[in-house]
Amino acid sequence: MRITCFRVRSSLLRVSGMSVGNLLGRLLLRLGAALDGALPQTAKYRIASALAGVVFVAWQTGRENAIDNMSHVLGKPAQHPETQRVAKKSMENYSWYLADFLSWMRMTPKRLQSRVREFNGEEHIAEALQAGKGAIFVSGHFGLWDLGGAMLAQRFPVLIPVDELQNGAMNWIACRVRERLGIDTVPAEIGLRAMLRQLQSNRVVGLLFDRPMTGRGVPVTFFGSRAHLPSGPAALALRTGAPLVMCQCLRLRNNGLSVTVYPPIYAVPSDDEKQDIQKTMQQLTDQLEEVIRSCPEQWYMFRAMWPQTTTAGLPTEG
Repeated sequence: MRITCFRVRSSLLRVSGMSVGNLLGRLLLRLGAALDGALPQTAKYRIASALAGVVFVAWQTGRENAIDNMSHVLGKPAQHPETQRVAKKSMENYSWYLADFLSWMRMTPKRLQSRVREFNGEEHIAEALQAGKGAIFVSGHFGLWDLGGAMLAQRFPVLIPVDELQNGAMNWIACRVRERLGIDTVPAEIGLRAMLRQLQSNRVVGLLFDRPMTGRGVPVTFFGSRAHLPSGPAALALRTGAPLVMCQCLRLRNNGLSVTVYPPIYAVPSDDEKQDIQKTMQQLTDQLEEVIRSCPEQWYMFRAMWPQTTTAGLPTEG
């Protein structure tokens, strides 16, 4: 069985054309983290919001994709004021996520726990691990997904496969932040073998799966329209018997966290592997819909999730 999954990418920190040496880059990033701690939180978010407004105007592709995606989520035309507002707010919320990222280098378990206002469905974690086959926790680019993984890592060992950045300084800071959060990472090239070992030890693997893969992924119905998503989570679950568990980490108005763990999904194999994968991915997609509906403004999707369709209807599976 071939497993194709969407790994957690560190591209959130990639700087196009960056010429700073790795050592100098590390020093600058350290300095940035220190200055971040000196800035009041409200000032940090005001700066991030201002930059997000500029990016939303200047980045035509990202803006148009966000608006089209939110049109599907809200069921309103792209020109509708609410669609435009939610798409712009999504960009702003993502800028807050990026503004928070460096500060997580100083994160401690105690500080993380102090931000949690709600933790719903904690009993599903123990349920998922009860069979001794590990658990595959999944999410999308929603809320504060790294902190959701960190909350799980306070309870169980968590492993995520990551793509390394070309710039060593950027790669270093991304790894150190996740290390500080208690999350183990493994290079994506050897990710499958490491994930299998992790699950065999009854531990947790984390995957994001909302990257659109038009024409290559698994066809699913997502907010009433055809989309294609990676097959990896379902294929891994079918191969190992590990349940799939959706985890949501939502930013609250007071900057606290609301964590929700959904009931496990158990992939049931049959003689039709392709159908098994599609059925399991559809179950995951239905849960992801529920997560996104809870707060569309915190879904950060600036790629085209749905291909352009004609008036004849949805595209064929191909």
